[in-house]
Amino acid sequence: MTLRFNVTENDYLQFNIFHNKHSPTVRRTLLLLRFLLPVMLISFTFLSGRLSTINLISIAIISVIWFCVTPALFLCSIKRSVRRLMKEGKCNEFVGERTVIFSEASIRLEAETRTVETSFSAVERIVSDDERFYIYIGAISAYIIPFSAFATKAEKAEFEAFINARQGQ
Repeated sequence: MTLRFNVTENDYLQFNIFHNKHSPTVRRTLLLLRFLLPVMLISFTFLSGRLSTINLISIAIISVIWFCVTPALFLCSIKRSVRRLMKEGKCNEFVGERTVIFSEASIRLEAETRTVETSFSAVERIVSDDERFYIYIGAISAYIIPFSAFATKAEKAEFEAFINARQGQ
């Protein structure tokens, strides 16, 4: 099975967003970040001896707002960082025209600057969002296959069955 497609900067950005939303490490970090400010505010107020009803109400309001806004701020930070990194130089490793050839034993990726062959045994997991498949070949590395690479839904379903049957072989 051979697929020819273009990986765009948006595809790469969406992969990073997807990965960060689903990474247990990032989720723990975000949870810690969400509780850090409220705990610091309460600790500072308690240690300064200014524990009053108005201060506690203010801290509660700030804490609720912080807890609700932190995921969106974190997402904006990821987007900004990826966009800045993409502007630092050539991104041929991440975006551009791709030909991916799937055989019974391996995945062969052909791009402008490189050709890589990966055994299906190296595939850690296969996941998807609303517009792409991500074939993880490492903790933070994946082949991005946009759904636009498939002419029909049947072709996409056939690919999904093919790739899932070979995962971890």
